[in-house]
Amino acid sequence: MWSHSPDTNYRSRRHLALLIGGQMTSTLGNSLFLVVVVLYLVDLTDDAALVGGYHFLTTLPGFLLAPVAGLVADRLSRKAIIVGCDMARGVVMLTTGVLILLLVVDPVPLVLIATVIIGALNALFFPAVQAIVPDIVRPLTRLRSANSARGSLVQLSNLTGSAVGGTVYTLLGAPVVFLANGCAFLLSGIQEMFIRIAPDALPTTDRTGGTATPRGMRGILSESKEGMRYTFGRRNLRTIVTLNFCSNLLYPPIVVALPFILRDTMQLPEVFFGYLLAVTLAGGIAGYIFMAAIPISRTNEARVYKLSYVLLALTLAAGSSLSLVVMFPALFLAGAAIAIAHVNAITVLQRAVPPAYRGRVFAFLEMAIHLAAPISYGLGGLFVETMRDALVLVFPAIAVGATLIAITVVFDRKLPALFVSGAADGDR
Repeated sequence: MWSHSPDTNYRSRRHLALLIGGQMTSTLGNSLFLVVVVLYLVDLTDDAALVGGYHFLTTLPGFLLAPVAGLVADRLSRKAIIVGCDMARGVVMLTTGVLILLLVVDPVPLVLIATVIIGALNALFFPAVQAIVPDIVRPLTRLRSANSARGSLVQLSNLTGSAVGGTVYTLLGAPVVFLANGCAFLLSGIQEMFIRIAPDALPTTDRTGGTATPRGMRGILSESKEGMRYTFGRRNLRTIVTLNFCSNLLYPPIVVALPFILRDTMQLPEVFFGYLLAVTLAGGIAGYIFMAAIPISRTNEARVYKLSYVLLALTLAAGSSLSLVVMFPALFLAGAAIAIAHVNAITVLQRAVPPAYRGRVFAFLEMAIHLAAPISYGLGGLFVETMRDALVLVFPAIAVGATLIAITVVFDRKLPALFVSGAADGDR
């Protein structure tokens, strides 16, 4: 059962479905955009450093805007933020596609400018989405199942976009995909307009002490600092954010290097780049389904969280073979491990963090991604560009990093308290 009465049960499921459906629509367009832009830039420039720079730009705005984005998610209507960001992203993508088709600007700087704007909108969007889920789902004991269902279906959209991205790019070209991506974002925003939060969810004014927005720049800075102190002043919250940062150092070098490994080292068509991304996402779907289907106690949630990092290290080590026969199942299992770790971390934070701080905590979680990814994408691009003859070292190096993270997680004795009792503090 989702709630204490049939009527509330119906509303909860319906509005969660609207949120998931909107995310699925926009995610499909976004995943197509990721694959197509990488291939587009490779074809236009054959410059691995530029590809790394593109990924850098996708994440830099999220890092710079995270503190303010989290405050916005805590102080304004989360639904309005979600709808507005999807609509704005749609306009940006449609404008980019039209300008490239009209041949009025150089496509490379145009795509990079659009990437920065989309990154800024993403920075506002993601904390609001993560923070609104506990405002929709009833009862709250269903949070993990709701997050797993949402993760698996959104991942399915990601999988579809990645699987067909290379083919769509070959058949239609980048501008048409940009136009389709823009339409997807607009449709997502329209669908999300119909979301309603649960009647007993804390209203926006109650999260703000009676006012919907902070007053002036001093108020914004003060409340952003307060959110930072809350997140990083609590040992277990700090640990989750740090793990998010470290684990997100691992994936970007693979994304940057993989097209060149396939083409230059393995002598395979570039379309396999999309296939390998797709099988990773398929593993993620399997991981989310596992977490939704299997009853797991809070004590075992902590154990599963730790084991997911061990599985990730093992599968990345297996990928070092650079054999498709091994890489496909290895990346599938890596995707499953990432999904299992993700859904456990998101759920425990939604349970443990009060509504007044939830947006800012998730913003700092996103900031960890956006800090790690630019560093990793930038260094990954430079490595690939300067060390084309040593690309076989990428997977082994990443596997070593994953192993060090897994060891740290496994031997952390205080982290399980966050899962069992919501103890965010630990040792401060």
